[in-house]
Amino acid sequence: MDIFIFIGGCLAVASIVLVIILYISFPHRKFIKYLPSIILIIAGIALVPLSLLTGRWTGTGVGLIGLMAFILGVVVLLICVILDTASKK
Repeated sequence: MDIFIFIGGCLAVASIVLVIILYISFPHRKFIKYLPSIILIIAGIALVPLSLLTGRWTGTGVGLIGLMAFILGVVVLLICVILDTASKK
């Protein structure tokens, strides 16, 4: 069980780094903008239930990382939608 939590935490942290790298590298491609936010949302959805299955303090940290990844994914998705809508005339 701990290996799944570790992999999920690594996925969430890697997705956060991927968001930053892709936004700097490819500012004009719409699909690339949406991809990291979808990965973050999926990582958050996977991490929060996994953290509830463990009773140790590591579960709390993983749950917080999952919640942060989910919230960041939703915020990035909303920003992408707002920017794409505002750019259309």
